[in-house]
Amino acid sequence: MYLTQDQRQIISNVVFHALVEIHTLCADGRAKQAADLAEAICGLPTGMWSDDYDLREFRDSFVAEYQQKYPTNSGYDYVGALEEAIALGW
Repeated sequence: MYLTQDQRQIISNVVFHALVEIHTLCADGRAKQAADLAEAICGLPTGMWSDDYDLREFRDSFVAEYQQKYPTNSGYDYVGALEEAIALGW
């Protein structure tokens, strides 16, 4: 699926929030959770420029799993943000 500029803006925001959370997690000594979050979002920056990137699959396979494993994260809804981006494309 080709992503629009608006969708890419949302994805950039997701990456920003994840980086802030990773920083906080590391400062709090929660390296495992920080690593899990980094793994969950690492495909977003390059994937959003691919013409055949499946944002739904990415959300379900990586981000939703992270959010289920750590339901008390920073309060930022990664899955919800990606759902917003997906909705803009349909």
